[in-house]
Amino acid sequence: MSEWEIFYYKDKKGNVPVHEFVESHRIKDQVKLFDWIERLGKLGPKANRPLVDYLGDNIYELRIKLSDTESRILYFYIFKNCIILTNAWNKKNKAKSKMEYNKQIEKAKKCMNDYTGRIKSKEDL
Repeated sequence: MSEWEIFYYKDKKGNVPVHEFVESHRIKDQVKLFDWIERLGKLGPKANRPLVDYLGDNIYELRIKLSDTESRILYFYIFKNCIILTNAWNKKNKAKSKMEYNKQIEKAKKCMNDYTGRIKSKEDL
């Protein structure tokens, strides 16, 4: 099985949203988040529900259930075997879930457009 390389989106100011998101959790949950990211790297596009879901416009979500919440990490594929993790959040309640999804998907699209505009080859990652 081929492994996919995982990269974290870094904005022009040097912020790395997914890494910051993971670090904001307790150690136990950080371990689980990194474990699921590693699983994604092993499976790539072969990953399916309940691990991942396709949200449209080349944006996918990694679905992680933590001890007290559900977390989502959005990502996209680039080049031959690269995954770019763009942004992440903890799902709150179902009533606000759709609005939050739309907001986060828009963020991921902006990250993807920014990255694909700046990154011309795998060596630039």
